[in-house]
Amino acid sequence: MNTRIIGALLAAMICITMVAPAMAQPSPFVITGHVSDSDGNPCNDAWVQVTNTNTSTSWNAENVSTSNYYRLVLDSDDMSTGNVLQIEASGCTETKMVEHAVTQSELEDGGMIGFDIVFDAPQETIWQGDVILINGTTFDVTANSSVSYVINRTTALGALDAAAEDGIFNYTVNDDWYASWGSLFVDSIADIASEGYNGWMYWVNYPEDPMPGVGADQFVLEDGDVVTWYWSSSMDMTPANSSILVEINVTVTSPDLIAVTIHSPPAITNDSTPLLHATFDQIAVLTWYVIDNEDAVTGGSNTDNLTVMLPELLDGQHTVTVYANNSDGNVGSATQDFLVDTTAPVINSVTLDPTDPNTGDNITVTVKATDNVGVTTVTADGEPLSNADGDDTWEGTITAIEGTHTVNISASDAAANTAYDETANYTATTPVPTLPVVLVEDVTAAPNGYAFTSVMVKNVTGLGSGNVNVTFDPSIIQVIDVTSGDGNALTVQNWDIDNTAGLVQITAWDAQESHDGDVVFAHVTLHSVRDHLSSTPLSISSAELTNYDTYELITHTVATGTLDTIAPVVIIDNVEAASSEFTTALIMVNNASNLGSGNITVTYNTSVVHVTSVTSGDGNALAVQGWNIDNSAGSVQILAQDGNTSHNGDVVIAIVTFHAVGEYPDSTPLAISSSELIDYTSYGIIGHSVTNGTFSIIDNEPPVITDAIATPDVILNDNGRPRTPGTNVTVLNATVLDSESGVVNVTINLSSIGGSDNQVMEGIAGTDVWTVATTATDGINLTHELVITATDGANNANTSVIGLTILLRGDVVRDGDLNSADALYIAKYLVGKEVAP
Repeated sequence: MNTRIIGALLAAMICITMVAPAMAQPSPFVITGHVSDSDGNPCNDAWVQVTNTNTSTSWNAENVSTSNYYRLVLDSDDMSTGNVLQIEASGCTETKMVEHAVTQSELEDGGMIGFDIVFDAPQETIWQGDVILINGTTFDVTANSSVSYVINRTTALGALDAAAEDGIFNYTVNDDWYASWGSLFVDSIADIASEGYNGWMYWVNYPEDPMPGVGADQFVLEDGDVVTWYWSSSMDMTPANSSILVEINVTVTSPDLIAVTIHSPPAITNDSTPLLHATFDQIAVLTWYVIDNEDAVTGGSNTDNLTVMLPELLDGQHTVTVYANNSDGNVGSATQDFLVDTTAPVINSVTLDPTDPNTGDNITVTVKATDNVGVTTVTADGEPLSNADGDDTWEGTITAIEGTHTVNISASDAAANTAYDETANYTATTPVPTLPVVLVEDVTAAPNGYAFTSVMVKNVTGLGSGNVNVTFDPSIIQVIDVTSGDGNALTVQNWDIDNTAGLVQITAWDAQESHDGDVVFAHVTLHSVRDHLSSTPLSISSAELTNYDTYELITHTVATGTLDTIAPVVIIDNVEAASSEFTTALIMVNNASNLGSGNITVTYNTSVVHVTSVTSGDGNALAVQGWNIDNSAGSVQILAQDGNTSHNGDVVIAIVTFHAVGEYPDSTPLAISSSELIDYTSYGIIGHSVTNGTFSIIDNEPPVITDAIATPDVILNDNGRPRTPGTNVTVLNATVLDSESGVVNVTINLSSIGGSDNQVMEGIAGTDVWTVATTATDGINLTHELVITATDGANNANTSVIGLTILLRGDVVRDGDLNSADALYIAKYLVGKEVAP
């Protein structure tokens, strides 16, 4: 309220007082201000409520949608000096509550003018985690004066120091008041420095315990305490309304224990010689480590960490344990299990659908990718694909770009091994505009069943009204009803059904607005009057469309629909799973028409598979009402229905979860031993056929390759001349195991040394060893990693590598060339001046 209005009110009050001097009149009390977001920008149309906490009375302030200004007009009867007002504001997706004590001067001045509200910035957590503090230990901290202080490690400042080391952020302390108060002041955390009265405060066990009354370097913590450092801009601020936090969970331990923490290797890595890095909470007199229960390896002494590169490890699961003992002879240890995986995923196939889209259309990308451990991410042109079924298939969409384009596919595993594929491409074109088309949508019905279809006008612009005639074979179907559609639809005004002649005439319009795109002209209910399979065209015999704005006729084409009387099929999926795994199968009714309910029984071999649950499907699905699982007899009975609506097309009866209890390669028929389908409208039995499924137990474990070696692992190149036996030939061996479907093929890529890129290795009878002998014509003066690929009877594959070094014959000085230096070396060797090359 402006000052002129306040003046007028005061003048009126004076007049009233002159007329009735014996009555004490209340004076105005006005609260005004502006509401801003945390960045200081106006927050228009903010809601502001003021509550007098002494009287429990609340008032809503006036506001407008075009301004951040608020106003509340009260009088002095509503307020007293010392009353605490709770002011709550909400707007711009933010809220804030402040309290204010009314002063005598505000009562005398007529209110609180310019009481602005600024929302607090969102709360940010710099670091949150656990620290271990050792009783009886200290640490050094240097203040702004360059004086160093020795601080008890189990203080609130000690917790901040430990968190800063773990979280890799900094902090500083100020000792300007140390002489007066005997405490240090934390004046910055993570480069956020105190400014004036804004700065860092701490609270232990907020909000259960009170705010500490001593400096952080003096407050001694107990095991289990939680220390919260928070940015404060006022003395009444708490961690709950602070914008920046550091939250530290404290464990206090005895100094006679030595704690070992392993930081690397991670749980999964693609590094076959990973870094082992462990730290100790105190100086260790001696450290050592053990890999996979092998011999202990000494680490170091008088150190607070162990950092060493581990020897080369085979792909697979490994365990490392780090030990350390302190000066008291106490030994601490920590164990880390980790997986070495150096094998990239294999992209088996990439499918685009469609490959000839219109520009801007979605293209469904389906990628089948496998990995020895498991594929974690697959992308197509940078867009992530999903793995909804949890199998080897990944699917998603990309947007088609004008022209011909190659789709870049990548597949990665948890160890960050990545494979790429650029074999799939598509060609997108901009579609040529087409004329509107009037048609009756194709529909199916069960014999003697009901069906529902629509008369549509597709790809139209500015449609206002129309007249459409549809013809049909009345010996096959009868039209029961005509109704208006929903959404983008005209309103049916009148219709005429002639089931003798096979004709329905429909008039529809919308006087309120025009319609574009695919417009529903009318809904038509049909009844199949034959009890056997048949078909009839649904023909547009005449149609007239009128533009909403110009009243001119719209040029269009027509298309003929069809009603097919089709017998539904009850079907159960073919499914497969590895032994002990679970999978699901759909029980469907394909080609359903006006389906209301179903009662299905499926039988199976209980030595192969058990049923564990039955659930309802999504989308076009009935709701499961009851089921009976008998894993002794091998049957499951299912009742499903929908009392609200009928279902057409491919309808889900139920989803059945199976548990593979047999072994590879067991299988069993999933036989639909009985089935009954009920029409939603007539309650009659719907005739149908059945298609049984099969449950198969599969092998999805790849072969295991071990002991892949070359003997010898260094040979001379083969240039066709006679050589000393064994100097230019190596034997490549690998042990390959597969306990389920068996190893059927092992090959090795010798292309880098001049051989075949798919050289077959032969199995040694009576063993699991596969072998091949080879020479080398290429790759001289290089060490090669020759890739072995093993495949089992279920087409699962795995790879490993054999290291082989090829040297140039006669190059005794190993400089990659044959020259006089080699002759000199041999001459010196012959007189005993050099060692044997």
